[in-house]
Amino acid sequence: MLKVYISGPITGTDDYMERFTKAEYDLRRKGYEVINPAAVNQNLPASTTWEQYMEMSLCMLKMCNAIYMLKGWRKSAGAALEYCEAKGKDYEIMEEMTETQEVTEDEKMRKEKENRVIDNQFDRIHPLGILFHCQSTRCPQGPMTL
Repeated sequence: MLKVYISGPITGTDDYMERFTKAEYDLRRKGYEVINPAAVNQNLPASTTWEQYMEMSLCMLKMCNAIYMLKGWRKSAGAALEYCEAKGKDYEIMEEMTETQEVTEDEKMRKEKENRVIDNQFDRIHPLGILFHCQSTRCPQGPMTL
């Protein structure tokens, strides 16, 4: 059974709880076990830093074998980090789409290209590369962990 971690933009968004909760509900209805990091975030002290939150998020991600990427994840440093970790561990990667969205071959190729850029440019995407680094063998500095 797949245990799915939900990943997407949180910082700088007002509706992240609604988006993460909806994704959790939809995934559970499909029979998946789900980890919703936004629900954990709600219970952390206000003094929790972004770096501390990401460390906790990566621990939760390690409990899973799949990741569900919410729309807009490519613009989120944290979600890009989570994607890179999941990709490096060969997790199943799912992406949110609207019900009417039809993925064309061109769209698939564009997304794959964007994902390769994220894999290859990890240190430029995320300033915390010194704390944790992408597990993907495609990353410039090779696999590293916390």
